[in-house]
Amino acid sequence: MRKILYIIFCISVSSSLWAQKSEYSPVVDLKSFEEGYTAYAQKLNSLQASMTQNKYLSFMKKPITMKGKFYYEKENHLCMDFQQPQKMTFLLDGKQILIQEDGRKDQRINANNKLFQQINGIMMDIVKGKMLHQENMDVEVLENKEFYKLKAFPTAKKIKEFYKSFELFLNKQSMDVEKIKMFEVSGDYVVLEMDNTIINKKID
Repeated sequence: MRKILYIIFCISVSSSLWAQKSEYSPVVDLKSFEEGYTAYAQKLNSLQASMTQNKYLSFMKKPITMKGKFYYEKENHLCMDFQQPQKMTFLLDGKQILIQEDGRKDQRINANNKLFQQINGIMMDIVKGKMLHQENMDVEVLENKEFYKLKAFPTAKKIKEFYKSFELFLNKQSMDVEKIKMFEVSGDYVVLEMDNTIINKKID
């Protein structure tokens, strides 16, 4: 009986410590965060990272997982190059979104599309470290010991029709983006995780 109680105690303590580590509260020094975030944005010319995207759909028990590479190059060139389980590439350059899939005709979305303009602006600002000044978002800054978490709520009517909120997780030491969550109005959501991030190295 004592052994069982000891195991339960250890589990409880571990769970409590994990909860404390994971909990987020409003950032204590907002000015310091803004200065660090701005400095990161100013020095960023390019970024490349490994990425894993999990799409959670309400009617599926398991997420749809895709893996590949993420690239950004100043000013407005962004590429999400998925390689697993199938090849699919998203290219954003401020003028259009180009979607390439194996065996299918390329799809193009023109920059004149208002929703494209707003979504493109959000994606670029996420990578470029400018989310605090995103004109189509209300942003709240939280923190724990390891990460800053930016919770962004759409204010633009078009975006609000599709997305409920966005969450951006920044490593406190490097200010690199490590995770992005996008919550849709439907209840579905996407989690994009990035690691092995390299900044300001020439992209071939």
